[in-house]
Amino acid sequence: MSTTRVSMGRAALALALVLPGCIVAIGDDVGSRRTSTHMRQKTAHGPRCADIELARSIEFSTERGQALQRVAALPDLSEHEQLFLVDAVTVSDGFSSDKTDVLVVLAHNPALTQAARERMAMRVQGAELFSSDVQRISQALLPE
Repeated sequence: MSTTRVSMGRAALALALVLPGCIVAIGDDVGSRRTSTHMRQKTAHGPRCADIELARSIEFSTERGQALQRVAALPDLSEHEQLFLVDAVTVSDGFSSDKTDVLVVLAHNPALTQAARERMAMRVQGAELFSSDVQRISQALLPE
């Protein structure tokens, strides 16, 4: 098991790579009253999860967003990888517009599954995004 912990102001975000699936753990600094939340997909670990984690480790929001957009545009993303990407982006630190750009690229990916579409629609409501960015993502999720 490989674990990386990144401190982001008040919140601490830990990504853990555990076979046979990816886990995203969302926690707070030590001593916080809030408890951690874990999201686990029970499907096999996808080869692109490592790419998602690597892109998420980029320090600057804009560069991180560009790297995640490249992953989101890949035509061979499995459903597991799509779900992992949605979870990783919506809990990440960074600019609302950068997170939105990643999710819009994924929404336009022809390989987007119904489960990933539903997860994205659900997760953007609780993500730290401007209402105009939530609207933009919602528009991208609508059928053309």
